[in-house]
Amino acid sequence: MAAYSNITQVWSLERTLDKNENKQTMTLQNARPTPIRTEGTSTFFDAAKNGELLLQHCQECHQFNLTGHRFCPYCFSMTEWCPSEGLGRISSFSIVSESSHAGFKDLVPYTIAEVTLNEGPSLNLRVVGVKPENIFIGQQVKVDFLDDDVGEPTPVWRSI
Repeated sequence: MAAYSNITQVWSLERTLDKNENKQTMTLQNARPTPIRTEGTSTFFDAAKNGELLLQHCQECHQFNLTGHRFCPYCFSMTEWCPSEGLGRISSFSIVSESSHAGFKDLVPYTIAEVTLNEGPSLNLRVVGVKPENIFIGQQVKVDFLDDDVGEPTPVWRSI
C-alpha cells in the first residue's frame, strides 16, 4: 500500500437535490481535489511548502513510513519526522487516458507511478515533465512539489 495514500485527501463532491425528479445526484466540481491538513500531516505539509519531503522514522525498529500517525505501523513505537532525499525508482506505473474527475481532464494522458524511495517506503504520485511513453520500470525519479495556491503543495515525481 502506498504511504501517501494514507494521507487523507478529500474529493470535492457536492450533493445536489433535483427537486423536479426528487432524487439526489452527485456533481463533480471542476477543481482538482487537494490534500487536507490534519494534526498528523501538518509537519509534512509545512516541509512541503519549502520543497522538502519528510518521512516518519521509528525510534525503535528504525523503519521509515508515511502514515501521518505518531506510532510506527511495524512495532507501534513512537516515530519522528526526518528529511528524505526524495529519490527513488519507479516500480510500477499506469497511464491514465480517461479521467472521471473534471479537475483532471486537462491533464489526460498522465502517469501515476509507484516509486520505492531509497529509504524504503513507496509513494504513488503523478509523474510530471516526461511524456507517458518515455516512462519505464526502474527509472530514477525525484520528488517535487507543485503549489497552485489552492491548497497544500502537491507532491509529484520528476525524472532525473
